[in-house]
Amino acid sequence: RLVLGVTRPLAPIVAQANSLLHGTLRVLGWVIAASAVLAFVLARLLVKPLAQMGQALARFARGGTMGSLPTQRSDEIGALAREVHTMGMQIQQQLALLHDNQEELQHLAQHDMLTGLPNRRYLQERLAQALAQAQRGGRRLALLFIDLDRFKDINDSLGHEAGDAVLVALAQRLQSTTRAADTVARMGGDEFVVLVDAPANRAHIAAIAEKLLQALQQDIAWQGHTLQVGASIGISCFPDDGQTVQEMLAHADRAMY
Repeated sequence: RLVLGVTRPLAPIVAQANSLLHGTLRVLGWVIAASAVLAFVLARLLVKPLAQMGQALARFARGGTMGSLPTQRSDEIGALAREVHTMGMQIQQQLALLHDNQEELQHLAQHDMLTGLPNRRYLQERLAQALAQAQRGGRRLALLFIDLDRFKDINDSLGHEAGDAVLVALAQRLQSTTRAADTVARMGGDEFVVLVDAPANRAHIAAIAEKLLQALQQDIAWQGHTLQVGASIGISCFPDDGQTVQEMLAHADRAMY
């Protein structure tokens, strides 16, 4: 038998293989570099708007105002940004409504529903603040405790509607007769209190009381009736007649009787 073979030197084959390997590695390197650049660009395109939305949400969480969002984009990120913007607006509306409700509840807790005047709770807080300021500044305070006369007769003869009309009218007169710095409050029933801040002297306080009495004694027209009430006023002064809220109220009430 005869075996025929063809031989070739190994060196050229190895050289060709190495050249092919080097070419393949270069192509692979360029592909990897291009992929990295493409990945970086895509990451910037995707991460930047997402980071912008994250910053906007963080700002909203801190201060309640939404920052700028990429809502103009036409892709999925733009749709997500628009949904986030809508959600933020709805949350802001709910927060504003909640704030308004809280203010309304706070107002109702501190004011009389019929006359709109501050109630007993508000007066006690205001009087405590005024006493603290007067003690630091060496000022005087006067507390006028007012009880209406003949109010029960009007309530019994004409009904509660007439009594309510009288209370509202007299509350408006008390507010219009006093200064803006003074506090007019309804204690309940037909009792009112006026806190006079920094009166000049006792004669000044007496003049204020006389002015209030004249305003309260004026006739009130109601559904064809002419209603007239009077008032009794008791006065307590700081620092002569009391140092605390309870002492000032008790002494003014006792003086009124």
